[in-house]
Amino acid sequence: MHRINLKGPWEFQPLSSVVEGSALPGRGTVKFPVAWQDFLGDFRGSARFIRPFNRPTNLDAHERIDLVLDGIGGSVAVRLNQQAVGAIPASQHSGRFDITHLLQPHNVLEIDVDWDGSSTEQGGLWAPVGLEIFTV
Repeated sequence: MHRINLKGPWEFQPLSSVVEGSALPGRGTVKFPVAWQDFLGDFRGSARFIRPFNRPTNLDAHERIDLVLDGIGGSVAVRLNQQAVGAIPASQHSGRFDITHLLQPHNVLEIDVDWDGSSTEQGGLWAPVGLEIFTV
């Protein structure tokens, strides 16, 4: 197995707040892994994280590529190239998706994170997001 970490930079865009009437933080960039609180402070709500990347090269026909999220605080919805990949509920802190069939030469990964801050755990994507390539 080979792993490529998608450290960054990632673009982020706050989408909505759980506190009615509160102002949204501005857009920006961030390098993962990092806890939600370290760059969004006390904001609670939804944010979209966007990371372009190129398809790994020199892949054999019998190799598979999984998108792996290892440290999640909140629930997430994942899209690749505007195609739904899957979702992970707030009760889980990791997830894995086979994205082999969705990869293009140039890709855009979008991860929407909903975090209400109701738990004492870190919010956001606080461990590396990566691509794992392995033989099937």
